[in-house]
Amino acid sequence: MATEEVIYTVVGWEQLPLAHYSSYAGTFRAFVEEAARHIDIPTAPRLSHKYGEFVLHSLVNEREPRVTFTCLTGDKFPQPLAYAYLAAVRREFFRRYPLPMDKNTTLRFELNGFSQQIRRLVRKYRESKNIKRMKEEEFKGEAIEPVAMIKLDELYPGLLKKPLMVRHLQDPSLQLRGASRKSNNFFLSQFLIRHPFLTIGLFIFAAVVVFIYFVVLVPLCGNDLQKVGDNGKHSPIRQ
Repeated sequence: MATEEVIYTVVGWEQLPLAHYSSYAGTFRAFVEEAARHIDIPTAPRLSHKYGEFVLHSLVNEREPRVTFTCLTGDKFPQPLAYAYLAAVRREFFRRYPLPMDKNTTLRFELNGFSQQIRRLVRKYRESKNIKRMKEEEFKGEAIEPVAMIKLDELYPGLLKKPLMVRHLQDPSLQLRGASRKSNNFFLSQFLIRHPFLTIGLFIFAAVVVFIYFVVLVPLCGNDLQKVGDNGKHSPIRQ
């Protein structure tokens, strides 16, 4: 495992992970297995990346109602680089999902695709050579502050063979609301904006259905009823 790279990233709200990305499948699986033994968790660990979200959030112990950005790196990963990386994740997150938002299942479903954006940023900050020379002063305008940098081998001695760091950033002003009825309207509007061709297709389909109903079906049914009435007037029974 290269300790100079971003190993795991998660965007969350309290103990609810919204989006995540793991760079090392086998290594992170082992980390979840070992770390879960030292954390008071309500259920038995499932050895998967998805369960790792909860483990990582338990480590940073973030329970306040705000959006958080956390990454797991090696201890040799430069702090300014980790700061710049998480700031980039934050910018991309709020560019795609502007506030206000609601913490509900709709948001979780919407963020499934954001993990690919995290993957792209991981590659960018891993492959860039000049970004390692950045200084932390360059990122003071991000309105975001580091609140936790945990060295796991000191927190849990003997937990891992190689030292890892949990780098955790948050912005106190970026808070999500509880689930509400407005969330469905918000995500419906976001869906229509992001899929213009599908939206146009739905409108065309609806127009065709309305046209067939009023122009074809209604006159046809009216003619049939008129024929039935005319036949009734000339029936032997009425005479």
